[in-house]
Amino acid sequence: MRVGFDAKRLFLNNTGLGNYSRTLIRNLVKYYPDNTYYLYSPTVERNAATEFFFNQDNIKIITPEVGGGAMWRSRGILKDIERDEIDVFHGLSNELPLGIGSRQVKSVVTIHDVIFEKYPEQYPFLDRTMYRAKTKNCVKQADRIISISNQTTEDLLQYYKVDKNKISLLYQTCSQAFTDEPINLTPKTNDYFLYVGSVIVRKNLLSILKAMVKIKAEDRKKLIVVGTGDYYYKKVRSFAKATLLEDWIEWKGMMGNVELKELYKNSIALIYPSIYEGFGIPVIESMFAGRPVITSNLSSLKEAGGDAAVLINPFEIEELIAAMEKIVQLDFQKELKPKVEKHLEKFAPQSLSEQLMALYRSLS
Repeated sequence: MRVGFDAKRLFLNNTGLGNYSRTLIRNLVKYYPDNTYYLYSPTVERNAATEFFFNQDNIKIITPEVGGGAMWRSRGILKDIERDEIDVFHGLSNELPLGIGSRQVKSVVTIHDVIFEKYPEQYPFLDRTMYRAKTKNCVKQADRIISISNQTTEDLLQYYKVDKNKISLLYQTCSQAFTDEPINLTPKTNDYFLYVGSVIVRKNLLSILKAMVKIKAEDRKKLIVVGTGDYYYKKVRSFAKATLLEDWIEWKGMMGNVELKELYKNSIALIYPSIYEGFGIPVIESMFAGRPVITSNLSSLKEAGGDAAVLINPFEIEELIAAMEKIVQLDFQKELKPKVEKHLEKFAPQSLSEQLMALYRSLS
């Protein structure tokens, strides 16, 4: 089979959508090496994260011959897809080329979220307009829609009136940096909690700091923050300064998966109190790295965490404090261990790759 992908995010995005694209295709190459995979991108970057894709015999990297960019990716790419005799084309990040529905090739699109519909005030007007137009186009033209959570499925039904029979739920897994080693959930009471994610309003980092303020200094644990942001980041830093928490917080910025995994492994737990997510990949990254999780009981996070995480109302600071006090207890961590191992079976790379390949084959 010849499978084509919109690979722009794979080559040019270092966070969520890029990680999803790289992980999905690496796993297909591993478990289904007899197929040929075509990666279409207006431009490419060769670095540590993308080097793998330049060195595989069954991967073809396709860029526009002359010029290109956004126009090639949105429409001109169709000629290349037909020339390459692609059986199934997969838009990995809420997009498909315009007009693909009228061509011979079958198409699949992954919808990660439509949070811009749920919280429009958090997105500039032009961004919302563009996201909405792209989503309308791809859900209409796709032969199959992959939703990464039941929450995203519900949102598609609510905002876009998509035929439910057209949607397939297919969870995502995380990078092989986390999944290649056996899960080793060993109870620990280390020196720090961990937060991983963009420092934006929706992800609610400020609630962790508000909880820390209320915890006595002799019982308080350090917090390491992995992520960056803009105005909300400044707001959180200002709050830390005003409440004398600066010495209790270490700001790390962004980092690679190998270094990040070590931070996970040596933490007490991940705290991920986001108000809304399409999935919430740090939740399963932490579990694969052997550490428990405190996360929200809202949106898709109750799926990502399940009964293997401590679920809290992210608007209730006292609930968060109680969860932080509970999760440092070794006996409680021991109780979580079998739940985590069972829960992660849903996100096993080989199983998810099998489900995805079955979907492709059903179309081709």
